Amino acid sequence: MGISRDSRHKRSATGAKRAFYRKKRAFEKGRQPANTRIGNKRIHLVRTRGGNTKYRALRLEAGNFSWGSEGIARKVRVIVVAFHPSNNELVRTNTLTKSAVVQIDAAPFRQWYEAHYGVQLGRRRQAKGQETEESKKSKSVEKKHEERVKKMGKVEQALEKQFEAGRLYAVVSSRPGQSGRVDGYVLEGEELAFYQRAIRKLFVFLRVLKRKDTTIEEKARLLLNILRAPTQINRFPTSCAIIIGGATLLPRIAVSILLSLRRTLNLSGTYGRHDLHTRSIRIICTFLSALLAFTLLNHDDCWSRKRASSQGLSQLPEPLDLPSQHHLPTQLPPRLAGKTIDFTLFTTTRALSVLVITLWTGTQSSRYHPTHTNPQFAKFLTKAVDPAIFSLSAALIMHAWFYHPHRLPRSYNHWIHQAANIDRRFLQALRLARSGAWQYGLNNSRTNHLLRGVAADLHLPESYGDPALSIPIKCELIHSGCGPSSANCTPSGASGAPSSSA
Repeated sequence: MGISRDSRHKRSATGAKRAFYRKKRAFEKGRQPANTRIGNKRIHLVRTRGGNTKYRALRLEAGNFSWGSEGIARKVRVIVVAFHPSNNELVRTNTLTKSAVVQIDAAPFRQWYEAHYGVQLGRRRQAKGQETEESKKSKSVEKKHEERVKKMGKVEQALEKQFEAGRLYAVVSSRPGQSGRVDGYVLEGEELAFYQRAIRKLFVFLRVLKRKDTTIEEKARLLLNILRAPTQINRFPTSCAIIIGGATLLPRIAVSILLSLRRTLNLSGTYGRHDLHTRSIRIICTFLSALLAFTLLNHDDCWSRKRASSQGLSQLPEPLDLPSQHHLPTQLPPRLAGKTIDFTLFTTTRALSVLVITLWTGTQSSRYHPTHTNPQFAKFLTKAVDPAIFSLSAALIMHAWFYHPHRLPRSYNHWIHQAANIDRRFLQALRLARSGAWQYGLNNSRTNHLLRGVAADLHLPESYGDPALSIPIKCELIHSGCGPSSANCTPSGASGAPSSSA
């Protein structure tokens, strides 16, 4: 019996056979899956209905992959299948299908980046003695490269590490068994972070499976923990389910209960659903479900004990000892001080945004609305409010990250630290300058050694990082040996801080 895609041969829900009322049809036929593997190119042409053809790829070794943030595509070599959302067997056999996460060769994208921006990418692992001579460039080319780097030459740290390894994670977006091609896009941003976490968990589990000193019960317990952790009642997925379910299902249940009570008590009037204050019921149900979700999310005694027993600070530390990570308090946190401060900030910001937009759009019919009284001012407000609020919030967050990182949520600290990629010694120098411990012209052995080490690492004179000898700190040191990047570096450095760029 061949592969069939019809539903007439299946039994009904009660188990009875369906009536046989027509023969098989050619358009209901199916074919064996292609199971495209990584290897020398081998494609079969398959004739389909209407004289059309499909390209059944049995082996593929290269394809076109796009780098979305740069807007380019290159033909690259596919190295290995790293993750598959549906079946781990496809990872073991290196089977190429749509949505498979693969590792591709990073060399074509690196060559394009270095030619386009004039900056090396992913070369940190090379030995210092193997440095190649820089090719001569005209001043116009150098100026063009500098402008490109300033505009959009920054590569996120996770992607830069992949360039150092020579392999990039990418997702296959084509159907190799239908089109005969393996095309896709390079993973970036949140999507890359998600797949990296999934691949890490998968590799940990596979490594444990290969070990012979662990029993089957221990392996099953590890798999159960991996699957059970996201479904616990005090986890984020459960909170989302409670909030969404409470906002959609709970109002209907409440309305049905109230209607049944009215019928039972023989109250006068109609019994339609529109008599009830459905909007008030919906607001109350949403509030109760959100309250329950946040209570469950913060009710984690295990997390509270870990937070209390972790190494923290009972009082504000000295600026010299204040790293860029998040410090945890030694005492037990208050009952409502849970682990959702970043989520609370996000929801509060979104709620205020929705409230302001609703007030603005809901009062446009009034003749006193700014769109009627002063259209130019209203147009300016619509364009300037969002950037102004974003700039203000970003300034507050970055100021706290520079000088008081222990006041920010841990996730904020981690994300900003990864994105900024600033030497920790510059941050310590800034905090010391703010507290008054860092002063130009004073020989303080407790603080002056900070930037000397940075100068030594960059092969610059140590005097560049000594505030007693260099007033202000040299721009070459601040910009990692690249020289001054702007005309106002020197005036900013003379104001008392190490530099405005730090």
